[in-house]
Amino acid sequence: MITAAGSTCTWTDATASTDPPAALTIDRSTINSNVSCSGNASATLNNSPTLTFDDAAGTAASDLIDITMKQSITSCSYQAKSVGWTPDGSTRTYLNEAFTASKSSGSFLCPDSISADPGSASLSFH
Repeated sequence: MITAAGSTCTWTDATASTDPPAALTIDRSTINSNVSCSGNASATLNNSPTLTFDDAAGTAASDLIDITMKQSITSCSYQAKSVGWTPDGSTRTYLNEAFTASKSSGSFLCPDSISADPGSASLSFH
């Protein structure tokens, strides 16, 4: 799940290269094929992010998240590097730490960066 500009996008059943706590890669094609957004928005993941886990410290980190959000006729692409994730209880659900994503392309109407509040995105591994 990710929330941006008042729209929430979710997906299920994305494929990962292995199970945590091993480092893994999430296959972007399995997200893009079933992403669903509220309102008049759409989202496309432009890369397959790699996540590493440190169970002793209770953290995880993704190398790069490159996403394009489209609302109406405006498309904005953003990249967030080294996003931190913290476990939600004792499950394999992780909530993002606060991060800022920089605009990599898009309309002049797109902000130069967007900030994500802690917990505005989540990843669950089953």
